[in-house]
Amino acid sequence: MKKSIEEFLNFYTSKVHSELFSPQQTIGEVIHILNSKTILKSVAIEINIDNALKIKANEHIFSNIMMILLSNSLDEFEKNKENKIKISINIIDNFVQVIYKDNAGGIKIEPIEKVFEYFVSTKEQDGNGMGLAITKLLVEDKLGGSISVKNIDGGVEFEILIKQDIKYI
Repeated sequence: MKKSIEEFLNFYTSKVHSELFSPQQTIGEVIHILNSKTILKSVAIEINIDNALKIKANEHIFSNIMMILLSNSLDEFEKNKENKIKISINIIDNFVQVIYKDNAGGIKIEPIEKVFEYFVSTKEQDGNGMGLAITKLLVEDKLGGSISVKNIDGGVEFEILIKQDIKYI
């Protein structure tokens, strides 16, 4: 199955090249797509990204990673609670550091890194265990980065590091 997914991703992404883009704008577009789900679950999303920051990467892949993370959080939130997501992007040396946090209850899988394996899901229903496995594949194989996860304060924190040249416009 992993081989099939990798072949699909190679076909799917072979036509899209790295480009200079605004991660703030890209994340804003993903949030817009998920707007009705965000409203339904009463989620406040905080974005801390320098307006001038541009990164060079495959924007389509970056947006898919953000889509999976946001969608997973939205699925886990309960209605009528103070639901929050915080996304920060910082520059550390020659790395783009994406910190993604939510307060949706954290990941109950032990060890937590298993969440990046195929067919491992935290969802009791409608979960196939593909989203975070694909996210890890995209981050590592397509963006040349790394991704880690840990539980924090009633939620989860993902850290994505992508090595590259940073440009401010």
